[in-house]
Amino acid sequence: MSAWLTLEALHVEARTRTAAMQRLLGPIDLQLHAGQCLGVVGESGSGKSLTALSLLGLLPAPLQARGRLSVDGAAIELTSAAHARLRGRALAWVPQDPLASLHPLRRVGAQLLETLRTVRGLNAGDADTQARALLERVQLPDPDASLRRYPHQFSGGQRQRIAIALALATQPRALIADEPTSALDARIARDILDLLDRLRREDGLSLLLISHDLPLVGAYAQQLLVLKRGEAIERGATAQVFAAPAQAYTRELLAADRIAPLREGDAAPRPADTPALLVGEGLRMRYPRALAPALDGVDIELHRGEGLALVGESGSGKSTLGRVLLRLLRGAQGRVYLDGVDLANLDAAALRTLRARTGVVFQDPYASLD
Repeated sequence: MSAWLTLEALHVEARTRTAAMQRLLGPIDLQLHAGQCLGVVGESGSGKSLTALSLLGLLPAPLQARGRLSVDGAAIELTSAAHARLRGRALAWVPQDPLASLHPLRRVGAQLLETLRTVRGLNAGDADTQARALLERVQLPDPDASLRRYPHQFSGGQRQRIAIALALATQPRALIADEPTSALDARIARDILDLLDRLRREDGLSLLLISHDLPLVGAYAQQLLVLKRGEAIERGATAQVFAAPAQAYTRELLAADRIAPLREGDAAPRPADTPALLVGEGLRMRYPRALAPALDGVDIELHRGEGLALVGESGSGKSTLGRVLLRLLRGAQGRVYLDGVDLANLDAAALRTLRARTGVVFQDPYASLD
């Protein structure tokens, strides 16, 4: 079966201060077949997103792409007007962070209707019917209510389904999913990938699935492309790559998913009668208009030199617990003690001083750094 889209000898370069061109990516060759998933894997900085942005014609201005793009046998110049016409029509994009991509001040319905009317030329009634059908197809509960809600009112997995619905609204031939599960827990990540796989099979879509998780992608992709430092170091059928990886780097990616079992004695015993450094007692938090509390009577202790893992699916209260412990949420109940000091008894100045002893690593550094 021949590919409907081929991209050959893709290079991405950046002009340096000395006017010389610095290679960031390439050469990369890829092919998209109808009804087939191509997995592109590699560590952070390997060139996965640059490959997707080049294919979409969305590279930032300082970067330049060159290569040979062909669609249905017709050559198309990269970054040309013909290339731009593929975007949002033949090629659709499912972003890594839908909350940063969806318009925060517009309802989901307005964003879907705009796409359906602008790209497909539907009238208001047909567009409204199609919008509901799209949300049903991506298995979003209560489509009518969802159309009236804003992006921040959905969970991470639900927002990703909305992004997929927006991508499908233009009836594309290919979905380019750039690490669509990176911020989701394992169960919901599988649900999203199962959804993308079902859409691939039902619609005959080409799916370009980008991830750093080779074992996860291997469960869904028929073909694999492995990148390292901007170069394609391995490619082939998934079963072949998994059975006999040719490169040591590919073997490392496969091995990264294997977790060694804990052995008795791995964790150092806690000294007897050692007071806890951080204590939370009876912690409760209910967000405004929420049907159920995010936290309901949680107790927690953390001792010096100890690691404590919080595990749970999206929406289970992990981030809320962290914010309550730091006193970053209004309306929280319960007591928090840091080194024996009750944080509830501190004024603003004393709390700022004590916070200098607590470091925070947030989930999304891009939203945290200035």
